Amino acid sequence: MKKVIIVDDEIGFAKDTARLLQIGNDQLSVSAVSSAEEAMRQMAEAPADVIIVDVKLSDMNGLTLMGLIRENWPSTAIIAMTAYGAEDVIKRAFSAGAMFYIEKPFKAENLGSMIRMVELKKQSKTSAGKGNVINLRIPKQP
Repeated sequence: MKKVIIVDDEIGFAKDTARLLQIGNDQLSVSAVSSAEEAMRQMAEAPADVIIVDVKLSDMNGLTLMGLIRENWPSTAIIAMTAYGAEDVIKRAFSAGAMFYIEKPFKAENLGSMIRMVELKKQSKTSAGKGNVINLRIPKQP
């Protein structure tokens, strides 16, 4: 079962999104928190496979939280969530460690697809070094 945490200071939005992601998906355990502090506490207790972080939080900049997640739990995939899809915000989210970003408002099924893509991306990274390497060196001619 995959553990997912949604971090958004609009707790009603976060809880609704968690509930919608959970519907019909018994492979996910989704929780919603309203602060970076709460997210860090949950991560310390049991790290999530995926954390979805709003770029604008009331207690900490979401980009800062993403950096802390990347630093302390590098195997946790980060999805940046924002209502402000400006190009510089998106670039900074990727620099902070986000694997994907999604712009509010969004459909829960689109977020669900991103969570599935995270797993596919992780699997491809894991298998990349295991027998899938092609030697591209050209042998020297005598």
